[in-house]
Amino acid sequence: MTAYIDKIFEIEKLNLHLQVLLLINHLFNKPITNDMTAIYCSRKLETFINTETIPEEINPYDREWSAHLVAIGGRKCVCMVDKKTLYGILLIDVLKKDLPTISSTIYLSFIQQLKGDRIYNPELDGVYSRMFSTVRFFKTDNDRKSMGILNGIIDNLKSYCNTREDKLEAALYFARNTMNGIPFGTRKYKIAKEMMKTEMEEWLK
Repeated sequence: MTAYIDKIFEIEKLNLHLQVLLLINHLFNKPITNDMTAIYCSRKLETFINTETIPEEINPYDREWSAHLVAIGGRKCVCMVDKKTLYGILLIDVLKKDLPTISSTIYLSFIQQLKGDRIYNPELDGVYSRMFSTVRFFKTDNDRKSMGILNGIIDNLKSYCNTREDKLEAALYFARNTMNGIPFGTRKYKIAKEMMKTEMEEWLK
């Protein structure tokens, strides 16, 4: 229970932090309107969240993620992977009433995941905030590669949680400590947190 109370306070704090960063970007005339995160939802997730039809063209500078709805301990959770780096984040206990502010929840989960993986860089706070300033949910793009990776992560997540009494706490632990350290044979056995770290180094240039 303490962990969930801490989560609520952390969400409120980062919501304020996100708004401040967006204001700073506006004051210094840094473009934020062209930054978008496109999330392609599995058909199961489409039944839970409102999605759009995929536009004919996606800006190549936008971030693209694949996402799937998964039940953990009887609660709805959303597992997402960045298509480019296969970096994963996990949204715990997502409710219908939370959907209007889900962009902030995704931002929070991303920041917490970076910190858990020890690759968070405060110099990139502006980039992080712009990345999630606009989040759009699209219907599935049938990307078998990223969905295959995502399903593999979910299988490992469920296997871990099944061995623990508190399923949601176990899911949080798995996400923060294991999820992005799994090597991928399709990427020459690289791990997602190292690929994301390399990607972020490019953002600093």
